[in-house]
Order: sequence, then C-alpha cells, then structure tokens
Amino acid sequence: MNEPKLPQHLTETTWDRILAQEEWEAEQCLIESINFEEDEACDLRFVQVIIRDCRLNNSSIKRLNALDVRFENCDLSNVDFSKSSIHRVVFERCKLVGTIFQGSSLGDVTFESCKMNFSLFNETKLKHVLFNQCDLEQSDFYAVTHQFLQFEQCRLSGLQMQQTDLTTLDLRSSQFTHLTVDLERLKGCRVNMEQALILASLLGIRIE
Repeated sequence: MNEPKLPQHLTETTWDRILAQEEWEAEQCLIESINFEEDEACDLRFVQVIIRDCRLNNSSIKRLNALDVRFENCDLSNVDFSKSSIHRVVFERCKLVGTIFQGSSLGDVTFESCKMNFSLFNETKLKHVLFNQCDLEQSDFYAVTHQFLQFEQCRLSGLQMQQTDLTTLDLRSSQFTHLTVDLERLKGCRVNMEQALILASLLGIRIE
C-alpha cells in the first residue's frame, strides 16, 4: 500500500478560488472547513492536497482525478464520485453514507474509521484498497474487479457482492449477520467459524 506523497508545506486555498479557474484543479494545497453542499463540480483535479473538516454532501463531483490526497473528517455523504480516478488517497474519519463510486478506479486507497453505509462501489476497479474499522452495512460491491482488497475489523451486514470474486478475501476480523454473494464465487474466501455457519445457510444447510 503506497501512502499519499505530500510535501511538508501546503498553501491554503478556498473552494471559490478553485472554481474560479478555467480548469478546476488544486495542487499542493490545504482546503479546510468549506461548505459545498448540493452543488456540482465535475472533472476536478487534485494533486497533493489535504481536504479537512469540509462538507461536500449531496454534491456531484463526477470524474474526479485525485492523486496523493487526504480527506480528513469530511462529510461526503451522497457525493457522486462516478467514473473517478482515485490513487494514493486516504479517507480518514469521513462520513460517506450513500456515496457513489460507480465505475471508478481506486488504487492504493485507505478508508480509515469511516461511516459508509449504503455506499456504492458497483463496477469499480480496486487495487490495493483497505477498509479499516469502517461501517459498510448495506453497501453495494456489485461486479467489482479487485486485487489486494482488504476488510479489517469492518461491519459488513447486508453487503452485496454479486458478480464479485471472493476467492482472495479475508473476512475473519470483520462482522456480518448476512451477505448477498454468488455461491460459485465464494470458494477460497477466508472466514471464521461463526461466519462459516452464516454462509452455510446460503446453501440451505441446517446446523443443529
């Protein structure tokens, strides 16, 4: 997992300054405590940026190009990040309830202590992506292509992973009461005993 490469000193900027440019981009910047709710800013480009204590909920930020970025304590609920390119990025203590990543490419991305219920990752490409201590209940990972995808101490009840290969996944440290998966793609998935009993019910097996 490659961490974001950030310089020691960043220049503070505002959302208005970014959107006032002909091309919407920010590089080597710090963006703090801005409110950009229920608005639209597609085709943004962020390189070596920290975004801290910001509210972007219910906004359309499709086709975001983010490289070496940290989102810290931000509300990104219901943000539409469809068809984005997100690489060497950390989301830490963020709210991403209902956030849409559909059709995006994520590489070397960490979600740390995030609330992510009902988030949509359908048809994404994930490589070296870690979810650590995140709440992902009722989220959708339909038809995801992945390499080195990790779930560590997450809440996964109601997670939908149809058309997604579970062969290399290790779910032992996470919690769930039910999942929606394709049984033929489950072989090789590592689970603990309690989880194995839950998954056995998908096969119609009754253990008494």
